[in-house]
Amino acid sequence: MKFKNVFLAFFALFFAVSLAGCATNSSSAGYVGGDNGLLVSFLDDSPPDVVYDSSSYAVPVTVKVRNDGEFDIPSNKIFFEIGGISTSEFNVNLDSGTLLQYKEDAPQIFRGKTLIDGKAVDGDEDYVTLEEEFYYKNTIKREDLTYPLIVDVCYPYVTLATAQVCLKGNYQKSSEVCDPATTTGLSVSGAPVKITNLKEYGTGDTLNIEFDVRVNSNVKGVYAPMPEQRCKSNSLSEDAKIKNWVYVRVDGNNNGELTCLGLQRKDNFNGQEMFSYPQSITGNAIRITSINPTSEGYVRLDPDTGSKTVKCRLKVNRNTDAKVGSLDIAVSYYIADRTSKDIKVTHIEDEGNSNMNSNVDNNNAGSDNGCDRYKDDPVQYNACLAATGQN
Repeated sequence: MKFKNVFLAFFALFFAVSLAGCATNSSSAGYVGGDNGLLVSFLDDSPPDVVYDSSSYAVPVTVKVRNDGEFDIPSNKIFFEIGGISTSEFNVNLDSGTLLQYKEDAPQIFRGKTLIDGKAVDGDEDYVTLEEEFYYKNTIKREDLTYPLIVDVCYPYVTLATAQVCLKGNYQKSSEVCDPATTTGLSVSGAPVKITNLKEYGTGDTLNIEFDVRVNSNVKGVYAPMPEQRCKSNSLSEDAKIKNWVYVRVDGNNNGELTCLGLQRKDNFNGQEMFSYPQSITGNAIRITSINPTSEGYVRLDPDTGSKTVKCRLKVNRNTDAKVGSLDIAVSYYIADRTSKDIKVTHIEDEGNSNMNSNVDNNNAGSDNGCDRYKDDPVQYNACLAATGQN
C-alpha cells in the first residue's frame, strides 16, 4: 500500500531563528509559540461518510498535513500508516505493519512556521493520497456497517527555548541590575512538548534553575528519540520502555559550570539524532552542539500529568558583576499521533450494480435507477449515482 504526495506550491520564506539575546515572557524573542507539531486530518469527503459494498465504489483517502510547530522536519523522516479496517473486508494490504515513508519525491524539509518581520508565517502544508483503489469488497446481507478509518503518523520533533537568567558572583548581595526572583523570562518555540514554569533563585555563587517539560495532552504519545526504524515499524505504541521519555540538553552559554540533576544516560536510545540534522537541511538554528554529560540526558515524563521538572545549578565565577544572561534549552523526541473517521458501508442494490460503469438511458426517466431509495438523503443519493455511473 502506498501513499503519494499531491504537493502544493506552499513554501514560505524561512529565516533561521537565533537563540541568542535576552528572552521575554512572550514569544516576541523570536518564536511564534504554540502547542502543536504536525496537524493531520482527512480532507472533506475523502473518505466520504458513506461507501458501498461489493467493490462497487472506490473510496478516496486523502490526508491533509500541516507543520504547525517551529521545527523543520526532514521529509524522509515522516511516516504514515492506514489502519482500523480488516483486510478480509477491504482490499488494502495492512499485513506488513510498516509505516510508509512520506515525501519520497518532495523537497528535503517540511518547514515549520516562523516569524518574518514580526509576523507569523504558517508552516508547510501538503496532501497525502492513498494510491491503490480502495473498496469494501464483501456484500452486506443485513444492516449497514460502520468502520473507523485510522491514519497514524510518526515523526521526530525538537522544542527550543531561551531562558533569561540573572548572573552574579554573589547572590547574597542585592543588585539593581537583576534579581533572580524577577528575572524569569522564557521564550519557547511552537511544539507539542513545551518548556514552562521557569524559576530561579541564587545561593552563594550558584544560580538554581527549575523548569517543567510538558507534553501536549492532545497527542497520542511522546517517545524517546530512537533509530528511525522504530518509527517505520510502527512499534512505538507497543513499547512502554521508550514511552514518555524525552532528551533534554541545556547550554549555559559559558556563563559558569552547569550541572542538571536527574538526567539519565541510555545507550539504547538515540537522543542526539535530531541535534545532528544539518542546519543546511533543516534550517533550524540549534546552537546547542557540544556534548556536556553534566547538562544533558533523558528524563521520563510522568504518565499521569505528562510533565517533569528539571533542576539545574549554574556555578558562576565569583568575580562576575551582576548582569542578565541566557540559557539555551532543547528537547528532542518522537511524536506518535493519529486521525480517524467513522465510515458507514451500505448495500448497493442489484439493479444499481448492473449499471456499473455504464450509461443510463435518459429516456427511461420514470423507472427506478437503483438509487431511488436514497432520495431522502442527498449525500447518499449522489454517491449512489456516482458509483453507478449515472451522474
